[in-house]
This record gives sequence, C-alpha cells and structure tokens, in this order.
Amino acid sequence: MAKRPRDEEEEDFEEEEEPRPRRKGGGVGSTIVPYTNPQALIGYYLGFLALLPGIGIPFAPFAIGLGIWGFIKSMSHPESKGKVHAIVGVVLGLIGLFCMGPLGIFLGFAAFKK
Repeated sequence: MAKRPRDEEEEDFEEEEEPRPRRKGGGVGSTIVPYTNPQALIGYYLGFLALLPGIGIPFAPFAIGLGIWGFIKSMSHPESKGKVHAIVGVVLGLIGLFCMGPLGIFLGFAAFKK
C-alpha cells in the first residue's frame, strides 16, 4: 500500500511528554466529597441541620440512620469512601437529638411562657 504524504508527516511527529502525568478519575471532588456514598453525605448534611435548636429534632434520627448506613457501606465497599462523613453525621445527629432537642424545647416553652 502506498503511503500518502500525510502518513509520512505523522511518522516524523514525536509526542511530547507532559511534565506531570494526569490522573484518571481523581481530583478534589472525588477525594473529599464522597459522591459514591450518598447515604454518608446526606447523613453528614442532616447532622448539621440537627444542630439547630428545636427545628433540628426531626433531622437527627435521619442523620443517625443514614450515617450508620453510610458507614456500613464504606466498610463493605472501600472504593465508595465516606467513612468520616458517616461518623460525623452520626455524632452530630446524636448531639442534636440529646442536646439541641431539649434546648430547643426549653427555649420554645420559655418564649411562649412570657
């Protein structure tokens, strides 16, 4: 088969190496935020909502449940990550349930008592 002029030019072309190789599938988003473990991530956010006095009482049980579910998922599937987010969700949910819940109820009664 005869070579075309364009084929000859491509043979002489040398690829330059990049100074730093690129990672596949990496980056800040996939290492810090566990997009593959939504249970841990949602439990994490609900844990912060559970810290709101009074209003956070309904969010606390969901934060605890999703945090435990996300922790179990991260233990059984290590590639999904999110173990720290799950633990933080459980801890904040417990704090919200046992500390901020009674505080919110107390503040609510104190506000309506006057």
